[in-house]
Amino acid sequence: MDHEEQIYCSFLLRIWVEPDDDGTWLFSLENTQTGKRIGFASLAKLYEHLERLLEEECKNQNET
Repeated sequence: MDHEEQIYCSFLLRIWVEPDDDGTWLFSLENTQTGKRIGFASLAKLYEHLERLLEEECKNQNET
């Protein structure tokens, strides 16, 4: 694959537990290209979102 044809998306993943919480992990994902950030209360929701991003947003961003 030619370098110009590569599909590339970059995200910053943050993972933490709130000090007053019951130990539940929380997640946020920030698109480094757009600055858009979204939070997730479960790993399953984060995973679902990542799957959708791979199918929709990342593909569309790289077609421009």
